[in-house]
Order: sequence, then structure tokens, then C-alpha cells
Amino acid sequence: MLKRFICLLAMVLGSQAHAGELLIETALADDGALLVSYTPPAGVTELQRTRTDEVSNGFWQRQIRSLDDCAQVEPTRIILHPSANCDSARLRVEPMLIERNAQYEAALPMKGQGLLSFTEYYVAAVSGHSLHWR
Repeated sequence: MLKRFICLLAMVLGSQAHAGELLIETALADDGALLVSYTPPAGVTELQRTRTDEVSNGFWQRQIRSLDDCAQVEPTRIILHPSANCDSARLRVEPMLIERNAQYEAALPMKGQGLLSFTEYYVAAVSGHSLHWR
């Protein structure tokens, strides 16, 4: 019983952002889309994207949608709407080929084999806090 409690506690604590860090998690959805979750430190309701050039902005406008009402995606930032059920911004990325030579793709489908993503497109920052990727 104690072992189960310790495992459960480790899973819960491991999935939360630690004080002073922005946790960014990525996962592959069953249909091949990329899921990106941002869990900021307590009290943070706005995440600034760090890459806002033309290519990145186009990618965010065409391929990224919020999975729920917990967050709103804007051109250069993510606005979080914290509540009892919302502690993270959960986004869905539709993989596609941007078709730019010598450019890393933000989310490139690999013919049913997975997804190649270049994390620079997904970096958001909270001033004074560290990033933690998982």
C-alpha cells in the first residue's frame, strides 16, 4: 500500500510545474497531431512566445489551436484562463509541410511513423523563470 502511495505521489508531483519553472510537455495524439501543454508557475496567466518571425507567426496561425477554454492563442502570446480545472494551456498542432527549403519544419508528419518537431517554434517564456521540457 505504501509503495502504491509513493508511486502515485511521484506521478502527481512529476506532472506539475515546480516553483519557478514553466513546464512544456509534448505528446503525440492518436491521430498523429502534436499535443503541447504549458504549465506555468502559480499566478502566471500570460506566456510570451520567444520566436515571432514571419515563418513562426504563420505556423501559429495555421496549425495551432487550443484544446479547450483554458487558454487563448494570440499572435505573440498565450493567455491562460486559470480555474479549478485549468492549470495548463493545452494546444493541438496539426502537422504539415511548410515547404520552405533549408528551414526546419515546426511539425512534420513522418508518413504514419511519427512526427518530427523543432522545439524552437514552441518556446514560450516567463520572465525570471526557468523552462523544463518533457
